[in-house]
Order: sequence, then C-alpha cells, then structure tokens
Amino acid sequence: MDELTAFNQCLAWLTHTTALPEHLDGLVLCGNSLPATATAAGQLAQDYQLPLLIIAGGIGHATKYLRQNLNLPKSQASEAELMATLVRKTGYQGSIRLDKTSTNTGSNATHARVLAPTDWRHVLLVQDPLLARRTTLTFSANWPNASFIRYAPATLQLNRLQPMQFTPNTILAG
Repeated sequence: MDELTAFNQCLAWLTHTTALPEHLDGLVLCGNSLPATATAAGQLAQDYQLPLLIIAGGIGHATKYLRQNLNLPKSQASEAELMATLVRKTGYQGSIRLDKTSTNTGSNATHARVLAPTDWRHVLLVQDPLLARRTTLTFSANWPNASFIRYAPATLQLNRLQPMQFTPNTILAG
C-alpha cells in the first residue's frame, strides 16, 4: 500500500460519521476552525425542529483559525459566539446556549452537559471531521446516559501528500 492510500485510510477512519437517526433530543456543536460545521449545525437543528442547540467553544487552539476563516482576525469573540452568528445565518430560530469557556474536547463535553436538558438521550455532535471520533468518545465518557451520533459536513481525502492537497469536495468553508 502506498503512503497516500494509507493516509487516506487513516483519514477515512478518523472522519467516519454515523448515520443520522429519525429522532434527536438535541445537538451540540463543538468549537473548531471550520465555519461549515456551524452552517451544518444550523441546518440540522432546523431539519430536526430542535428547540435548542448548544455550542461549546471558548478561546482555544482553533480560535485564531476560525477568526481567519471568517475574515475576523481582530475579533475577541469566542468560538461559540462566532459559531452562534453562523447558526443564526442559516435561519435557525430556536434557543442557543453558549459555553464560552471550553478550550478542549473534555471541557466541551462537561460544560455542554451542564447546559443540556436532563432528558437529552439522543444527541447529535457536530465537530471538525478530524476530531469526530475523539469527540464522540469523550462525550460518551462524560454523559453516561446519552447516546451520541457524530456528524461532519464532509469527509477528508487527499489527492497528494507533497505538497498536501485535499480533493475539491472536501473544502469545508462556511
């Protein structure tokens, strides 16, 4: 197996999502650098007619890149605040609860759990595709009475390793 094929197999495993269910109790969008995740979360919340979604993301390692991707390099807003604006641009009218302090997947999970209604059992997680599996495992460890479905707006595949180039359908812009 050549190096590009092996790398793409690893990407496919990391970014593998689960099938969307017929029913969801809630949705948690985890902060990251990809505006497309917020757009997807807003659309999904509308599709499932969810009255509430949670966005967890403070100012962490991805914030600088999210601000760059949104052309807001001087913004002081958290990832949750920036993503809430994008979710609203999709037309989502429900409630949004923000955790503006989380700086990693573990705090996303624990802080989002505090914000979530106690009856949420089937929760959709929207996250950077590379972090989808890790996020699901982390949330499962922190919310023992809930099941999590992971969603990513695209999978990642590379055309070339040097220089690294993704296939065109994996662009994750907002």
